[in-house]
Amino acid sequence: MDKQKRINWLKDRISSMELCRGEMPFGLSEDEEMELAAYKDSLASLTAVTIGWGLRRTDGDRGYGNWLTSSPRKQDYLDYQPHAYENVPLFTAPPVPEIKMPSRIENIHLRTPLEVEDMWIDRFKRLNGLGE
Repeated sequence: MDKQKRINWLKDRISSMELCRGEMPFGLSEDEEMELAAYKDSLASLTAVTIGWGLRRTDGDRGYGNWLTSSPRKQDYLDYQPHAYENVPLFTAPPVPEIKMPSRIENIHLRTPLEVEDMWIDRFKRLNGLGE
């Protein structure tokens, strides 16, 4: 599903839930409040924008530089630093990662539906760097 369709759907869903919240005598249930909060978090993540740039060390130390700029630092500036740094975009919310889907399963006709499902899930996790 395309990203803009998801954004539009979330906006519509959030609006309708907020309208229902005001119309109902007891408001939304606890589950519906959690659902609304999850929709808002998802929308924030889908619409995340870069608000600045920081510097991250690339020499194995997990430290960050203490600079925040509105645009990436030029590479020649970074080359003269005593430690290796790279530009890192900073977002208003963590952006949604691109999901990679397995392309196909070989000899699918020789496998049971459960084997196909297990193989697909394993490949999906491997492609997207997901653990158990």
